[in-house]
Amino acid sequence: MLANRLKKNLKKLKSMLKTYKTNAYRLYCKDIPEYPYYIDIYNDIAVVFEKGKKDGVDEPTRVQKQQEIIMALDEVLKIPEEKVFLKTRTVHNRSSQYDPIHNHSSDIIAVEGEAKFIIKPDQYLDCGLFLDHRNLRKKVSQESESKKLLNLFCYTGSFSIQALLGGADQCVNVDMSKTYLSWFDHNAKLNKIDSNKYININENALEWLKTADDYQGKFDIIILDPPSFSNSKSMRGTFDVQRDHSFLVRRTMEYLKKDGVLYFSNNKLKFKIDESFEHFYQVKDITQKTIPMDFLKSGIHKCFEIRWK
Repeated sequence: MLANRLKKNLKKLKSMLKTYKTNAYRLYCKDIPEYPYYIDIYNDIAVVFEKGKKDGVDEPTRVQKQQEIIMALDEVLKIPEEKVFLKTRTVHNRSSQYDPIHNHSSDIIAVEGEAKFIIKPDQYLDCGLFLDHRNLRKKVSQESESKKLLNLFCYTGSFSIQALLGGADQCVNVDMSKTYLSWFDHNAKLNKIDSNKYININENALEWLKTADDYQGKFDIIILDPPSFSNSKSMRGTFDVQRDHSFLVRRTMEYLKKDGVLYFSNNKLKFKIDESFEHFYQVKDITQKTIPMDFLKSGIHKCFEIRWK
């Protein structure tokens, strides 16, 4: 049953994979109730996320389901067990970290058009590339020639890689994680990007926006993709995207040129944008256009195009 569904899904995705020239995609999204998992493919490996409550599901049943997934991936994609990374929530871990069952010593290279990205399936909860932003990355790449881009909460900098490959003059990346900025550096080297074309700023984006006056009004494109919620020890207090987005967007717009565009995205599915924005900005909900075919069932993010009036 599961193998047949994977084959069916793969067939549906073939045209999309060809269009985006990618080997990184979501193959399965909790399609069958008995298998409440997400399955992401990166080149020749699979990352399997267990989702949903496990109340009433005994451990032998869970192990059996996991083995069935491994067998189905081998049958459909010829991915052997040692290249399947199964990530499950640990019961007593309040930070929701994930532990891999299998270890893989070398990084995986995901391809998306002309861009290449380093994937680390056995080291972190997220592997280094948010697949649901594939459409928006392509759009940004197509709009970036001779432009200057600001990438806030940049993670591993995939938007910046696509922008620079699309001809951007400069990208400024802001993230509080030294690990992610270093990861971006490796991605940049992999794509043979001149280090003079980008600046990495290791700082909390919320705090940086309050003080970086020299950058105000300087950017043609801004990527704003904050977490839905954060209580990181590196922050003062907490951040909630619904509660705090009004200040965040207004402050970010100060860094945008009058003819520029801000792409504001977040993963809070019940998110409602501040209606007062329409008095000052042109706000367009582009969510449906930015969610890729392999994520249509999950409704994984909200995305807005915001410009000055």
